[in-house]
Amino acid sequence: MKFFLLFVIFSLFVSCQNFRGNRLPSSLNEEGCSELLRKSLGLDNVALLKKMDSNAIIDIEPTFFGNFLAYARKSSNEKQVIVRRLTDGKIIHQGPMKNKEGKAIYFDSKKGRLFQRLENGQLLKIKGFSIKPIKRDAVSYDEVLEIMKRNPYEIQRLPTIPLQMFRFFKDRIVDFFVGRRSVDILTRTSDYRQMGMNKPIHPMGIGVEGVMSFKKTRFSGAFSGGSFPMLGRLSISQGNPSKFKKRTWFEALSGRPARAENRSVAAAFKLFPTQDKKEKVITANAVFQNDLNGEKLDNYVDGVMTNQPRLNFLKIRKLYEVFTLIGVAKGALSSPNDLKASFPYMNPQLRPLHQYAEMGVEDPADVVVPKWIKIQTVEDQTVFKSDDFRVELDETIKGNGLKYKVYLADSTDESDQIIWEEAGMIDINKSILSEAVDKNLLFFHDGLRSPFTGEMIDNDVVPIPVRE
Repeated sequence: MKFFLLFVIFSLFVSCQNFRGNRLPSSLNEEGCSELLRKSLGLDNVALLKKMDSNAIIDIEPTFFGNFLAYARKSSNEKQVIVRRLTDGKIIHQGPMKNKEGKAIYFDSKKGRLFQRLENGQLLKIKGFSIKPIKRDAVSYDEVLEIMKRNPYEIQRLPTIPLQMFRFFKDRIVDFFVGRRSVDILTRTSDYRQMGMNKPIHPMGIGVEGVMSFKKTRFSGAFSGGSFPMLGRLSISQGNPSKFKKRTWFEALSGRPARAENRSVAAAFKLFPTQDKKEKVITANAVFQNDLNGEKLDNYVDGVMTNQPRLNFLKIRKLYEVFTLIGVAKGALSSPNDLKASFPYMNPQLRPLHQYAEMGVEDPADVVVPKWIKIQTVEDQTVFKSDDFRVELDETIKGNGLKYKVYLADSTDESDQIIWEEAGMIDINKSILSEAVDKNLLFFHDGLRSPFTGEMIDNDVVPIPVRE
């Protein structure tokens, strides 16, 4: 009987609120639904809350938000705040209450944070948990593609766009541009911007069209199998598009050849869960990179990219690399989804795969996210040789296309080596060189905590980007 009652309540809750789309059935309004749920599991039905958790504190009112329930319970000699995912009952957060005299648990949907309401009405922030609903606009493949084709470049006149850590005398005297743009990536949910703006870290790139295909895997969403229309951008995180450093005056005078440049190559891919390129849908985005310090590559396509690129602080030799990391870390710190325990959690390396794994999944309990993804070009990939990576990619794609194998993983062996499984293919068949690809195209990706499932991604092991 207990499980039947819980099932009824959970089903009711999921039908009342859709956390991602913020939709309600026409027959119910938000206040009525919340009241019904409060009566079911709250103060008006103490027995049911006690059956869910025998240590639940019944005189502190619980709160509901999205697919989650937050309530207080006794644990040893302290009171704790518990957050459960209602679809499967899984505890996704537990932590101490700051004040033992709380009257209710309160969730601020605008801030995405939990608070403890005291008898006098004062609100105390509950540290260690934050989950902010994500609202995104639907777009079509053709709509985004049209944006990408704005202001095309001539291949003979490709611009060199420098990195931009700071901007002076804009809205403020000194604008830490890279930090603000990092925050923008984690909070701005658009697929593109109408007014273009330089990217501070990856200023130069090339747009691509193609298909990403997955065979059936144990992971969910796109990873459960299928082929999806894809738009993307391939870029580098340097302000030099060439694979060679600019020669110094002494090297030029003495006739010495240019030295190889360390290049950090990156990719961002946007999947569309429909074959109708005119249909408006919510896209799924993911980003990849080879090594944040960069490595010497004969060709751009030789770079093996993962969602958790390596970083060696001892190899940082240039000031812009320091500011890049500070900027990315600032972005993570500014996202309420990235708080861990009582300390602001930041990880400039890790880019979770929530959106791919959640694509098309209605029930958060069905989401299974791989920890890592890796892409590498196929063995017989032909490449057009060029100093400028954009020319290399454009001519390569126009020739025979560009193909990447896709590998997934969620476990390591006894030596902490990641166990990769081949899972799919990326087939790129068209390229776009334009100002809009560099300035208008956006790839929103979630913070370390999924706003849909509440799961925190925290990988201790960092993949070594080598070919299989």
